[in-house]
Amino acid sequence: GNTMGVGRPLRRDGRRCLPPAAPLAGPGDAAIDHWHTMARAEHASVAAFEELAEVLIGFGAPADLVMAVRDAARDEAHHAEICFDEVTRMTGQRVLPGVVPSSNAAATDLRTLALQSLEDGCFEETLGAVLAAELALRMPATTKRSVLERIARDELGHAELSFRIVAFCLEREPGLHP
Repeated sequence: GNTMGVGRPLRRDGRRCLPPAAPLAGPGDAAIDHWHTMARAEHASVAAFEELAEVLIGFGAPADLVMAVRDAARDEAHHAEICFDEVTRMTGQRVLPGVVPSSNAAATDLRTLALQSLEDGCFEETLGAVLAAELALRMPATTKRSVLERIARDELGHAELSFRIVAFCLEREPGLHP
């Protein structure tokens, strides 16, 4: 996903982006930086999924598909909250999400939607699930491990959802097949 391989990436002008971050107090620490970037990526994924829901509505997607995308946005919001709380715990300073840049650059055709869903969802969410699961396996049984295990499960579900979106696009426009 966004830099860390977690969550559906948010795109602006065709490029992945993360919300800006306030500088963290104290010297740089790789673990803190990792959790902070992960938190920002998860926060950006909330916006990515909400925008995706609106695009799907515009293409006449079934209500259950739109609701599943909105459920994924809620998962990402929960992941972001957990990750920001971890950064707060590690730094001793309250760390909040930055403002997500607005956009009107949603997918305007089913081909673009299908390609974005393949890359951002099918591939990136699967990669995010694998990375989170791998990190969880390397940790002792702690809260961090259980957080990463939950993120891995949810990201895998988001990858499955992306395959449903690609299937919807192909059903709507069979000529998209290569």
